[in-house]
Amino acid sequence: MSFQPAKGIDRQFEAKSKKASVPKLPEHASQASQDDGEPLSLCPAPIHARDALSEMAACLTHTQGQSNAEADICVGRFEEAVSAHLGMGMGAFMLSDICTTLAAIAATSQPVVQNKRSSTKHSDAVMVHYSSRIIHEDKSVAELGFSQKALYSFRGSSVLPYGRADSITTFNDIVKVISPGCRLIPKMLIIEIPHRLLGGISVDFDELRRIRALAKQHKVHMHMDGERLWETQPFYGRELANICAMFDSVSVSFCKGVGAFAGAMLLGPTTFIQRAKAWRIKHEGPNTPNFPNWLDCEMRWARLISSQHFQLCFQKLSRLVHIIREDVIKKQKCVKIYPKVVSSCSVHVYLRGGVDDLEAIHQEASNESKVVLWQNLSQGVKPSHSETWCFFEWSIAEANLHVSEDSVRHGWEAFFTRLLKFHSTLIRDTRHTSGSLLIESKKITGDAKFGINRTVSELQLEGKTGR
Repeated sequence: MSFQPAKGIDRQFEAKSKKASVPKLPEHASQASQDDGEPLSLCPAPIHARDALSEMAACLTHTQGQSNAEADICVGRFEEAVSAHLGMGMGAFMLSDICTTLAAIAATSQPVVQNKRSSTKHSDAVMVHYSSRIIHEDKSVAELGFSQKALYSFRGSSVLPYGRADSITTFNDIVKVISPGCRLIPKMLIIEIPHRLLGGISVDFDELRRIRALAKQHKVHMHMDGERLWETQPFYGRELANICAMFDSVSVSFCKGVGAFAGAMLLGPTTFIQRAKAWRIKHEGPNTPNFPNWLDCEMRWARLISSQHFQLCFQKLSRLVHIIREDVIKKQKCVKIYPKVVSSCSVHVYLRGGVDDLEAIHQEASNESKVVLWQNLSQGVKPSHSETWCFFEWSIAEANLHVSEDSVRHGWEAFFTRLLKFHSTLIRDTRHTSGSLLIESKKITGDAKFGINRTVSELQLEGKTGR
């Protein structure tokens, strides 16, 4: 299931888009092109296991022969490095993103209300946005629909959705659930930074400030699902510690953007993380079995975070999206790129048509241009329209950062030319079919009308004769 942002989703960013200049990249970030052999992929592919293991081999020397206790110390140093970089108190390494979210929910206790006479009470419910992966990765929850008042059960936790599935989190969404007039207030609020199912769009920082003040006033634990936080930092133009300061706890991923096999980390105050670690040991076991995942994550994160990697990826994608919009797509309506203003290192590209037709067009275009635009194409219905739309995620990472602008333009032009031709043929065939049906309809209507008139005349004649 997918959602295309509504027209109003980018209003708060339109002023920025008009003033924003297209960044110029360093030469090394825009000059690489494909070889004469295999096609060039614009979508970063997962790293091959053999390559990852060979890269880790150089890092194994300082861990070989160590005891479990010494290995735990190494993991602890990694957790300290990440927590210090994000300005958080403590960190807990885990194998997956969903584990960090579940641990955060388990570690969040209901606040103690001093005023016992108050009619407002805290529940054990957790607020999540309608586009959150907590909802859409659990089919049993997603199929229940979108009832604002409904409490869903997600792996033992009560989940209260807020907002709209096709728009980003706003202060007005939160105040409807967290306000003095509400009798039951959730113990926890989860905000995705960025909204993955909405093309990577991020919540405005001023909105975050207002939401933070509201949550603090009502003692609601505010958690960031920062699966792609690293890729969003260039959009905010702030230090990661300043962004994380808006939250009580933060979870980050080392798979998305960083490119590790598996691994994530939950960060927050010391007592909070201690409770989360107790949950982790119960469900995952100690840190030692996570080797070499944590080592892979540490190695890749340390290399990328010490450079301008994510800034370059953000600038590169902003530049490429501008080129494709202005030079290739122009004002044609069969391709849409969301959001209007790039706010992370990924966007969603929507194409009008069915999966089979678009894949056939893509295959033909890539055979000519030797450029592959996507690896996975998903089907979804564009709200307010009856046509079928498909989308794919276009992201810039370490694997495709150095793809040349000429290669991207060439690949898109080859595909877009065929896409326009396909839609022109489709429209012509539709008009021809509609015209034939109209002529046939008129003929049938005329025959029926003639038959009715003849019958009436005959009846009138018979009536006169009968008299």
